[in-house]
Amino acid sequence: MIPKSIYFLHLILISSLIELSFCQNQIQIIEDEKHHNTEEMFIILDRIHQQCSDITYIYDLPLKSVQSRPLRVIVFSDDPTNHELLEPEFKYIGNMHGNEVTGRELLLRLAEHLCQEYQNGNEQIVSLIQNTRIHLMPSMNPDGWETSVRYAWAETKSEQFEDTSMMLRESGTTNWLVGRSNANNVDLNRNFPNLDAFIHKYNHYAHHRNNHLDMETFLSLTSGYDCQNNSYQIETVAIAFWIMQNPFVLSANLHNGDLVANYPYDDSENHLQMYSSSSDDLLFQHLAESYSYSNERMKSQTNPCGSTAFADGITNGAAWYPICGGMQDFNYLASNCFELTLELGCRKFPPGKYLPSIWNEHKNSLINYMSQTHLGIKGVIKNEESNAIYGANIKVYQLLNNHWQYIDHDVTSNLEGDYYRLLVNGMYAVQVQSSGYETETQYIDVDNKPDQHNAQRLDFILKPESIERFNPNGFCPHDEDLQHHQCTCSLTHGYIQCSSLPEKCRTCYRYSTIFFDENVNILPSELFLDYNLFDYNSNKSFTIQFARLNNVSSNTFSKIDVGEDRTLSIKISQYASSIIPTRIFDGLVMQPKSKIDIEIFNVTSSLLTVEQYAFDGIKYNSASEFRFSILCLKDTLEFESNAGSILLPSYARIELYFSNFRQVLLNEHSFDHITQEHASKFSISFDRFQYATLKHSSFFDLHQLDQSQFYLAFSNFQSLTIEKSLFDIITQLKSSIIFSIYNITNDLCLPAETFSQIKQDMNSTFQFQISYAKNILFTTDAFTNISQRAQSKLSITITNSLDVFFTNQSLNYFHQEDRSLLDIWIKYGKNLIFADYAIQNIDIWRSSTMRIGFQHSSGTLQMATNAFVNINEGQGGELLFQIMNSSDFYFRFNQSMTLERLEIVDRILTDNDLCRIIDMPAHIPIKILRDNPCSCSIFYLYRQLRHTLNPLVLKDLTPSCYVSLSLDEVEQKENKCLLNKQINNCHQMQGEVTIYIPDGICRQNSQQINKNRSNASSSTSSIFILACFIIVLACIYILSREKRRIFIINIFNKYAFCHRHRRQKLPIFTADSYQQLTHINDNSLDDDVNQEQTSNKRMKIIVKYNAATEQTQPYLHTNRSDFISSNDINDQQNEDYTLQLNTNPLSDIENNQ
Repeated sequence: MIPKSIYFLHLILISSLIELSFCQNQIQIIEDEKHHNTEEMFIILDRIHQQCSDITYIYDLPLKSVQSRPLRVIVFSDDPTNHELLEPEFKYIGNMHGNEVTGRELLLRLAEHLCQEYQNGNEQIVSLIQNTRIHLMPSMNPDGWETSVRYAWAETKSEQFEDTSMMLRESGTTNWLVGRSNANNVDLNRNFPNLDAFIHKYNHYAHHRNNHLDMETFLSLTSGYDCQNNSYQIETVAIAFWIMQNPFVLSANLHNGDLVANYPYDDSENHLQMYSSSSDDLLFQHLAESYSYSNERMKSQTNPCGSTAFADGITNGAAWYPICGGMQDFNYLASNCFELTLELGCRKFPPGKYLPSIWNEHKNSLINYMSQTHLGIKGVIKNEESNAIYGANIKVYQLLNNHWQYIDHDVTSNLEGDYYRLLVNGMYAVQVQSSGYETETQYIDVDNKPDQHNAQRLDFILKPESIERFNPNGFCPHDEDLQHHQCTCSLTHGYIQCSSLPEKCRTCYRYSTIFFDENVNILPSELFLDYNLFDYNSNKSFTIQFARLNNVSSNTFSKIDVGEDRTLSIKISQYASSIIPTRIFDGLVMQPKSKIDIEIFNVTSSLLTVEQYAFDGIKYNSASEFRFSILCLKDTLEFESNAGSILLPSYARIELYFSNFRQVLLNEHSFDHITQEHASKFSISFDRFQYATLKHSSFFDLHQLDQSQFYLAFSNFQSLTIEKSLFDIITQLKSSIIFSIYNITNDLCLPAETFSQIKQDMNSTFQFQISYAKNILFTTDAFTNISQRAQSKLSITITNSLDVFFTNQSLNYFHQEDRSLLDIWIKYGKNLIFADYAIQNIDIWRSSTMRIGFQHSSGTLQMATNAFVNINEGQGGELLFQIMNSSDFYFRFNQSMTLERLEIVDRILTDNDLCRIIDMPAHIPIKILRDNPCSCSIFYLYRQLRHTLNPLVLKDLTPSCYVSLSLDEVEQKENKCLLNKQINNCHQMQGEVTIYIPDGICRQNSQQINKNRSNASSSTSSIFILACFIIVLACIYILSREKRRIFIINIFNKYAFCHRHRRQKLPIFTADSYQQLTHINDNSLDDDVNQEQTSNKRMKIIVKYNAATEQTQPYLHTNRSDFISSNDINDQQNEDYTLQLNTNPLSDIENNQ
């Protein structure tokens, strides 16, 4: 008989084996330290589905990637194949940028975690899956992932790793660019339709669906091009359809490059770096905090990736840096889905061995963020017959400070009538509207609980709308004029529709809109003089809409009185006239805080001329706003001279916006005599066009007073021609002017006197900024005759461009005093070149500063011998040259260049840095970090200085290790370094680099200006050709005999008149550092004089190389160090990962999204 103890032992053994087998099945799905390729990723998803088939479902989007890889999704839910009533849907998308892979791996681990914890009975996970339908897409850009890995393997030494899997586990990849984009080299996070423009400019133009697109509008958008002029990619279209066809409520897009939760908007008006809040800004902040607060390292920002630490680990997208065409904003503005962009770490493709710790760091945040899907309210909308109502509009008003504030972002009901509205705690009024039903409003006090998995429920039953009966004549109560013209009126919908033009409208104030169909296409003068548009007790806005206008008279909109705090909108669908007539708004009165918004959606004539005085005669009052927009133009837009002479009173605002046309022409004095009073703002923007031509003094005589702003922007275009003196005679007092050029695809030339006669006083700002351009040339006197006083600032900021060239006297005749700042900042650029006398005749007085910055740039910095001439510094004035975050640059200073000193304040110079500094002249004092080791780079820098400098001065400049060495020891170290050999190797490695200067564009401009003169000079040209022919014959005669040749040569040597009058050529720069940058004898007479004046004066210039110090520009937000990774030893293996930027102007390669 077998003892019972044996049975008991067998039972324990069998139970242990079953439990061990179950645990092995759970643990072995994913290898902890492995990066998974696309095929392995699909295998893992299949295994998870097999293990948890009752709660998972796998599907592919209908479209594949460019290289035909599936875009695969795994779903978790208690009914994974269907949308359940009142069950919100959530999504995570990873690997949008192919070389940003942490999100891809975390989503695989999250899928495994959800499966296992559901089976283990984890209450939080079980409740989440039973009440939420969760979609996980580990890779949106599988092609980019494969490209990144192939490139890294090709760059790896064959003996270093056995295979790619080991390479990825041990080192990951380090290139921040390769694989980022898709197979067509398009950045997918800049490739979505630019719906921010609808918010900032179009006033919800998408069929007025209040931040939502219907499919027809979406298809019309995707037939065009994105903000970078790229066609919409197949991955983008697939994801966009997926977003619009599924009832997602909440989402996140996973990236690498920093450690922060980023929320909308990602873009701002005019693409400026500034805080750009959505209507749900408080909600988005809460959502971002729900992620960061569960991740201690993200929240505390104790070890940020760059120089910028984000408060609480969150940031507004545009405040960080603006992007156009991002997926985050598309979700919010095209659908019911709220999305964040989550930056999961400093390394884009970290070594696989760090993945377990990264997963543990982010696990709770990923789960907690999914639970936010149940914030706020949800419900079902039905009619009285219990049928679901699809597409109902849900408006929300929040009670703040005893006032109901509309949250201008509606959501809509789904096919089954259910809706979901994420809300933070507070009292709300919820209003539901649907065509054919009466509007219903309910009130609710939202009180979200921690870890709740069901939002508060609020259902609606809508009643049918009462039917208004109209008589055959189009009955409009109490208005004989409307009845006579057979207009149709609806008090319920608030509109009047007319097919003819009433002379009067006594009851317009009862409605919100009057609509004129195609039969009303000619407008006489003073048309709306007898239209009572506003009821000053209730009606605060009124809209006039035209289907088509063929002819508009002068004074059409004259003598309209828009009352205080009232808004008048004029919308024109088609405009067939060829003019905006003179004085069309003459006598229009805008009372304080009133608004006028005029939108022309489509101009069908080939040429639209804005005539003289078109914008004259408007009577503005304090805080009034006038907006005029043309959203699509067939061909050419021209402004005649004196199109606008404007006086803006305090706090008033004018905005002119023009987009989608071929070319624009501003004639001389197009905007003449503009005066802006306290805190007023004048903005002119041209967007998405081909060519712009700005004639002489297009903007003339601009006077700005206390805190007023003037903004001029050209965005997304091919070329810009400036003839001369774009801004002429500018006077500023505590005010600002911003001239912005964004995304120009051709080279840019700034001719003489582009900016001249500018007088700044009392903390004024003039900012010229170029973002995304090619080569830029500043010609002689591009900036000239500029005076700055009392903390004024003039800024030239160039980002994401190629070569920037300052030619002879580019900046000339500046006067600064009283702590003023002249700032020239080149960021994310390539080569920066200063020719002889590029900057001269600059007075820097009374603690003023002239600063030149070179940041995040990967090319060459070259300065000619006399690049800075006649710089007068007095009473604390300073000329400062800063180089920041540009570890891949090379100094190329002419050997005769004189600097007071150069400081390298935050970077250790190793032997590997020798090639970067070999072109530094040996006589320039250089200050190094005290703890810098004595590398060969150090011995090279002080090879001559140790013989010429005072020992005490040398001690202050050199690192501690150098000071402790004797002269004999130093010489031994120098000999050991073999400096001559290493320098020769550096020169051989450099090769030759050609700098392309767009001087031809300036010549083309000059030819166009002088085109009319060419005919008059034809006879002179014939005479000149004949004279040349005679001279050639004489030369042949002289040179045929040796005696004659010697005689002529002696004459030339004796008088040398050719040398004195030869004009200086544009220098040709190469990578051979020992070549002179300019020919010293190639100077004009004026240059010789300047050289004599400065020959006895030592230039006081301080050059600071600083890769971490933030910029100190209160009016420019460019202190973000996007390309500096964390120096944490765990994340970075104690290496410096300052990275190089690709400066293609049409490829926005910011690292952090």
